[in-house]
Amino acid sequence: MMYPAFEILGFLIALLFVVVTACGVITLKKNWFALGICCFSIIPVVGELYNYSLDNKLLHLAIIIMFIPQIIVTIPVKPNYGNDNVSAFDLNKKIMLSILVPNLLHGCFILGAELDVPHQFGYLHLVVALIIFYTVLKSNSDEGIHWK
Repeated sequence: MMYPAFEILGFLIALLFVVVTACGVITLKKNWFALGICCFSIIPVVGELYNYSLDNKLLHLAIIIMFIPQIIVTIPVKPNYGNDNVSAFDLNKKIMLSILVPNLLHGCFILGAELDVPHQFGYLHLVVALIIFYTVLKSNSDEGIHWK
């Protein structure tokens, strides 16, 4: 059972990070995009630690393990390569897909299963998956994405 104040505060913080992610894509600022994804990925870790402390189910630890790599790979650091580096570009697509899939699955899992997680968090995971999907599609198009 989640306390209403904890739920509202968590949702507002998560929504802020989703907005930062979307603004990073719209303005093509890679650091804002990465910061939003990184901070948003902290929310499930905190929530699942809280749920694990209540019922000691190992499912919560599995979800935590799924989001820790997202936090690590999206820590916003200035890369030492440009848009012309083909191997970095290919690796970036793989990283985006590795972020898209867990968010998509976790969003569907929250909405489809009887978990003690409010549905709005599932919708936020699906929004993040859509933002990542848009980014992957845009980077595969002829014009591509030229991050600033």
